[in-house]
Amino acid sequence: MNLDITIKIFDKIPGDLKTTHQQLKDVVFAEDRQGETQAEKEEHEDRFFSQNDRLAYILAFFNDKQIVGSATILKREIPFEDQTILLGGIGGVWVKSEHRRKGIATMLLKAVSSTDLTEPQLLIF
Repeated sequence: MNLDITIKIFDKIPGDLKTTHQQLKDVVFAEDRQGETQAEKEEHEDRFFSQNDRLAYILAFFNDKQIVGSATILKREIPFEDQTILLGGIGGVWVKSEHRRKGIATMLLKAVSSTDLTEPQLLIF
């Protein structure tokens, strides 16, 4: 299978892609979030995916222009006993339905694992 998929890493989603990325993410996760009030959605975002926790965005592009998937690298500092621990994770992984089962999510996760964004003592959860 020959796919023209390009993976790009951004510290912030570029302005010209921001609206498209959010709309696609909303469609992909709509089923999971059915029945939630706006307040519940905002609490979920703040609790699990605060803007301050986002370290990088990994985007998959078809033909180098159409976003077809995304993953987010997260970090969060938490107090633990007498120290602060830096935790890291991966969240918001999605692929548009018509592009699923083609290895794009695998490509996104491999890109996450090969990024040079790790910090000392960063624990991936």
